[in-house]
Amino acid sequence: MIEPFATKPLTENASLQASIVENAEDAIVSKTPDGTITSWNRGAEKLLGYTHAEVIGKNIAQIIPADRLQEETLITTRILKGEFIDHYETEQVHKNGKTIYLSIMASPIRNGAGEITGIASIARDFRRHHTPQETFRSLLESAPDAMIIVGNDGRIQMANTQTEKLFLFTRDELHNQNIEVLIPDRYHKHHPKHREGFFHDPRVRGMGIGLELYGKRKDGTEFPVEISLSPLETTEGILALAAIRDITERKKSEEKFKGLLESAPDAMVIVGQDGKIQMVNAQIQNIFQYERREIEGKEIEVLIPERFHGAHPGHRKNFFRDPRIRGMGIGLELYGKRKDGSEFPVEISLSPLETEEGTLALAAIRDITERKLAEQRIQQLNLELEEHIVELESFSYSVSHDLRAPLRAIDGFIAMFLNRFETTDEEGKRLLGNIRRNVTKMGNLIDDLLTLSRIGMKDIQVTPIDMNTLVQSVLEELKETRGNAEVEVHELPMAEADIALMKQVFLNLVSNAFKYSSKKAAPHIIIGCIPQHGETHYYVKDNGVGFDMEYYNKLFGVFQRLHNPQEYQGTGVGLAIVKRVVSRHGGKVWAEGKEGEGAIFYFSLKKN
Repeated sequence: MIEPFATKPLTENASLQASIVENAEDAIVSKTPDGTITSWNRGAEKLLGYTHAEVIGKNIAQIIPADRLQEETLITTRILKGEFIDHYETEQVHKNGKTIYLSIMASPIRNGAGEITGIASIARDFRRHHTPQETFRSLLESAPDAMIIVGNDGRIQMANTQTEKLFLFTRDELHNQNIEVLIPDRYHKHHPKHREGFFHDPRVRGMGIGLELYGKRKDGTEFPVEISLSPLETTEGILALAAIRDITERKKSEEKFKGLLESAPDAMVIVGQDGKIQMVNAQIQNIFQYERREIEGKEIEVLIPERFHGAHPGHRKNFFRDPRIRGMGIGLELYGKRKDGSEFPVEISLSPLETEEGTLALAAIRDITERKLAEQRIQQLNLELEEHIVELESFSYSVSHDLRAPLRAIDGFIAMFLNRFETTDEEGKRLLGNIRRNVTKMGNLIDDLLTLSRIGMKDIQVTPIDMNTLVQSVLEELKETRGNAEVEVHELPMAEADIALMKQVFLNLVSNAFKYSSKKAAPHIIIGCIPQHGETHYYVKDNGVGFDMEYYNKLFGVFQRLHNPQEYQGTGVGLAIVKRVVSRHGGKVWAEGKEGEGAIFYFSLKKN
């Protein structure tokens, strides 16, 4: 054993030994049981970069990487129990910061009474001094997986550090043990045959392909593994090199993925680049009538009508050439084929799925039979509704047109009667005046109904409109009903619309603002616009009587009136006209209001 330098007077023999140690090429270091460095030769200075003066009296932990301190503690514990460490490989950091790889032998230092007083270590850079066998061992040690070498008799000849960590056995415990010690008992009966099969045809292969493989730790616990076998030719014959990987986390991820797949409301199909189905969920049976075992491993075309088989491989190749989330066959009618051969409309979304084996395609398939039937029904109802609307508008137009002539005649007769027969008493004049006012009111209602009917029947003539000029013409037309209202007009942009219909919109909105003014304040009306999300929102704002938002849904309906008709004259058709005009332009109309505080009416037109 190597004694610490300068711990006792040097005899001639001891002086010679010290000289040999000091000039040795390997790093030779001694330390006390608590880790204090007591000797440091030139080889150590050369290997680690620290001088004798820099380390003597300091704790070895100060120059050991933090991730290796636990390893140092374990080695020290073993040596203080009297063990001799033949060699172990570890990493160290040179003073200049570079990582170096060391092969170390360590032994206890004893005094004359046989008591352990320290630890002596010899270290070398194993990359410079390795024999082919040591090089192989170092490669084995650097592997991220558990590496085990087994003879054809099934006995373990070598194992790396990862094996110790994974199976909780030490190398010494595993050496010359039968490999079945690492395998659950239920597999022991068949495993020797599998081993014989490998040695009969030694080649690189995955072990138990398609099977669930498990390892067994020293404490008896089991865990899922993935095993790769390789033949290793040696002078003693062919050995088996097994790379064993713990796939517990992968299994958890797979189970989570499978759970998500199973909970999906759509049929989920995973397809490889060869077009074969690798995995499906339970919905596949509900939609396609197949059980999993019937289609997993089959070509995806089994789920597709025959008339699409020719083009489908090309579509699949295009997806894998540019794998990204997309809807399949956008704009096309897609169909699936059930087990019984019947077809049904589907909607398909494709997503790339990155795996260790490469990119797969995840297809979410939805049966849209009910949606298609609903769409067809809606189309039919729309056609019927359009026919009814045309009929209703024609009827309204005819009735309104036919009523106008009698009303005008009645109004004319009353006017003539009042002019000719001045002897009529006051009560008679009052009654005739009431009749004439109601006739006028009915005439206005008929005019509004005619306008509403014409909007539905009229072809829209879209032209560029100067909205500022249009608004001024509307204000000029309404000047007799304006009263003392103050009108503020902001700059409005050009618009693309039917000028006659757009004038009708402003006529109704502005006349309403005049009509529903408040008695509490002088009427103030603002006409303007707000740019919003690439479109223009026009508005007419007033400080009039407003409305309760609770009744908002009635606001744009025909004959829906929110105010007392005796106090505020109106037909209940104006806002319905506004809504129909704006709708025919592909726009929308809405309003905000508060009772007693005014209202603001908005409309937008279809984006160009």
